[in-house]
Amino acid sequence: MGGEIKVESQLGKGSKFWFTAQFLKGEATKNRSVPPSLMNLKLLVVDSSATIRQAIRYLTQSWGMQLDEAKNGESALTLLRQAFSQGEPYHAVIFDQQLLRGNGENLANVIRSDRNLSQTKLVLMTMINQRDLAEQMLQQGIASYLIKPVRASRLFDALLTAMANQISSSLQQQRQAACFYRQTGEIQPKPPLRILLAEDHPINQQVILNQLSLLGYEADLANNGQEALEILSQKTYDVVFMDCQMPLLDGYATTRKLRQQEQNRYHTIIIALTAHALPADREKCLSAGMDDYLSKPVEPEDLEAVLIKWTQVIHPKSYKSRILGTSESKTEKKSRISATNPPLNVKRLQGISGGKKEFQQKLLAVYLERTDQDFSQIQQAITDQDFTSLEQYAHRLKGSSANVGATIISQLAYQLENATQQQNLSLCTQLIKKIEQNLGTLKAYIEEYLHQI
Repeated sequence: MGGEIKVESQLGKGSKFWFTAQFLKGEATKNRSVPPSLMNLKLLVVDSSATIRQAIRYLTQSWGMQLDEAKNGESALTLLRQAFSQGEPYHAVIFDQQLLRGNGENLANVIRSDRNLSQTKLVLMTMINQRDLAEQMLQQGIASYLIKPVRASRLFDALLTAMANQISSSLQQQRQAACFYRQTGEIQPKPPLRILLAEDHPINQQVILNQLSLLGYEADLANNGQEALEILSQKTYDVVFMDCQMPLLDGYATTRKLRQQEQNRYHTIIIALTAHALPADREKCLSAGMDDYLSKPVEPEDLEAVLIKWTQVIHPKSYKSRILGTSESKTEKKSRISATNPPLNVKRLQGISGGKKEFQQKLLAVYLERTDQDFSQIQQAITDQDFTSLEQYAHRLKGSSANVGATIISQLAYQLENATQQQNLSLCTQLIKKIEQNLGTLKAYIEEYLHQI
């Protein structure tokens, strides 16, 4: 490598080793594991602990975000006002709960009452035993909160929640631009793709298969990793969408076994389906032999983009620009149901169904049936204090609910999943009661919605 290695050693004092080497200059690339809408956020973290500030800096910078630090509320307000005067205000402030009290002014109140700063989102850091207070703060202007110790998934989810409106607006603009492009561009016939979906959850199966259908593709289905390997041993596929968490054989183990079977004779494109979107999870997928990944719940635009990308690799000669056109759904029927915080995201449901009434009816029926089964397992697990099973079924409920647009249930299941990791029996019991209450509300809402469409 054009370098050298040397050593210096003195008796009774020790040794020093060093080496030199020559490397080619690498090309900097943006981290693709974070949604574009979150990249380039300007954030401020306020905490007296340098360790916590450093941890947040490491994570946010790895996601392509800009982060400044402040030790206390006074210095934070100085930075906030300077940023506003320079025309580059902060998108969000991540601050410790201790700043809500003490001798000084309440940082959150000062920011909310200052018209120049009030657009900055507030993300609260708190301890597990202060979660109830954090929940109350959500009703008082806090955009989101995360539980200490700070973990990548917790911070990421908190930022997603805080910036939800901005993300939705950005995605809407992208979708409108993509729709205009497809309408005005020259649509070419798309090369055929042989697609296999390996997914164990019935809700996720139906959602993704329908999304593929709306894009003009049909796919075969494997209900677990073992079944996927059996199908792949009998038939060759161009693309496999691989769920990472499946019974019998998970997506990582399935991928490694498939690569061993292929032995470089053929390379099937494997796209991971994962509930996480963090750098470590991406590396885990790639290390297992996967080629790409999508985060759940899978959005139609993301699915289309990944198919465009790999079609160019699979069919380089026949691929032409604007090769994939999205089948346009009919104008969405406006729901007559209104609520301040509806239990069902009708826009999400209509988007994944292409406005098909029959599909919506079938999907919601399967969802409710499976949810009842999962909730029964959740109740049994809490009775047995089986936190391992409880976490598993909470995770399933979170994913299936997010897929159909049952956002409140999904959020509660997410909180339950986190609570199981702390083995907090009291909190888990409270959350299960909330889920049960909201399931009743959701069922009534779905019944009314299906009656009106």
